[in-house]
Amino acid sequence: MAGDQPSLEELRRRIDEIDAALQDLLIQRIEVARQAGAAKQGGRARIRPGREAQVLRRLLRRHHGPLPKAVLVRLWRELFSVVTGLQGPLQVVVQAASGNDGICRLAAEHFGSQTPIQAVGSSAQVIKAVAQDDGTLGVLPLPEADEPQPWWPSLARKGASVPRIIARLPFMEAPAGRFGVAGALALGLLDPEDSGCDRSFFVMEAETELSRSRLRELLASADLSVLDLQSRAEGGVRWLHLVEVEGCFDASGAPIARLREVGEDAMLQIWPIGGYAAPLSLAELAPVQEAAQ
Repeated sequence: MAGDQPSLEELRRRIDEIDAALQDLLIQRIEVARQAGAAKQGGRARIRPGREAQVLRRLLRRHHGPLPKAVLVRLWRELFSVVTGLQGPLQVVVQAASGNDGICRLAAEHFGSQTPIQAVGSSAQVIKAVAQDDGTLGVLPLPEADEPQPWWPSLARKGASVPRIIARLPFMEAPAGRFGVAGALALGLLDPEDSGCDRSFFVMEAETELSRSRLRELLASADLSVLDLQSRAEGGVRWLHLVEVEGCFDASGAPIARLREVGEDAMLQIWPIGGYAAPLSLAELAPVQEAAQ
């Protein structure tokens, strides 16, 4: 009956109550997260890309109703950035060609609207900024085959101040052309963190060029699932091969140890250079199909 339906005034009152409850919960959420950050270390911003990915996937699994999943992810990405900023200074340095702000918009969407974004002209400037300050993150374009001066060889070295790949942007699969760039990789002074659905990069160094078939053979022998391969001659004395694989691996992990063993006669060094939680696919972001009544 029409009389059983709440009035517009009643509905507005309920919305106001829910808004206040949401605000109170957000305040509590931020405070608890701030305390958790302070319990680990003080005075420095510390992001955890693997943990963030786990939280978002868990929320999406339990989500229902008409609110788009992409909006849910955007809301929580803003929360993540606020909490990180409360732990200490945080800024993002982006390699962006003059007049092209697509990669800057991509970085701002991922790291939050309140995080300072600085655009610079070269990948070397980005890598240097990250290496000099653990409160700085870097964003670089995805590696492309046949680049005259790729940035990834700069990561093929040891040291606590050597940046590592920590995330792929955007974390949600986006329509082609939305940002004007295919995607980007974020760098930071962080160790790999397994989110449960990850991809890793490492650089294989050899004295001679290895064919793609030989590289795939070596990687298959180490039980590694290859996603991408790129190669570059360095100074005429060595070859560097960039490899992207499924899984989360570091230098001490069993897969890298197996690769060193099977490739002993072909390789000089293997340099793990980071990885990222796999972005959410369009299928994962699809509307929830509510059960029929």
